[in-house]
Amino acid sequence: MRLLANQFASLRHSLSLLLLCSSLSVFVLRATAQADERGFIVQVGEPMPAFTLTDLKGNQYSNESLRGTTYVLQFTASWCGVCRKEMPHLEKDVWQAFRDRSFTLLGVDLDEPKEKVATFAASTGVTYPMAPDSEGQVFYSIAGPKTGVTRNVVVDSTGKIVFLTRLFDSAEFAEMIQLIDRLTRELIKESEQFSTSKKPLPIATWSPALPHPPTASPNDEKLDSTRPPGVQPKRQEHVSAWII
Repeated sequence: MRLLANQFASLRHSLSLLLLCSSLSVFVLRATAQADERGFIVQVGEPMPAFTLTDLKGNQYSNESLRGTTYVLQFTASWCGVCRKEMPHLEKDVWQAFRDRSFTLLGVDLDEPKEKVATFAASTGVTYPMAPDSEGQVFYSIAGPKTGVTRNVVVDSTGKIVFLTRLFDSAEFAEMIQLIDRLTRELIKESEQFSTSKKPLPIATWSPALPHPPTASPNDEKLDSTRPPGVQPKRQEHVSAWII
């Protein structure tokens, strides 16, 4: 019996080491993945990397809890000028347009304290949930080091990435809205709510109260990637680069 117990303990230890090594391998591969020309280390068609975020009201979101819905992770920061330009459009043309469907828009603030994120959200007037991303753990699962923050990741109900945006380009933004509209309509059809509705769903359009978003300009890269004076970069333990 003692021999069997020792063998079982040895096997359990070996399995634990194997699982640890596998997890570390995935982490290292993700951290050292080659970024594309827009700074992404994920691609359309891939599953959204695992994440857990808690918004300013204490609500928790994860890739698993959001499965079965369409959602957008909007990466942002208070010091990002392009983000501030984009967020009113996200509020009006995405959040308000689709929030009553099976849809979530979650702002993911790059490595800023909760209090600062709350002040930032209030200053932009957005009502969609905002969540601090401590040390950029979620951001660095989708983008490489030394890459700008303004990004949207659209994920479908199966957990697959279906669209990626960078900076704030009018054509790309409009394409994203059309895709979200289609995906959320499909979910309504699947749940048989669409067939019982008396009123057809409105087609998503630009809000007349807001100017049409501009085409991204070269200056947007500077606004997106430069921290204000006095904000010091932090060394990330899991990536060999500085946040900018």
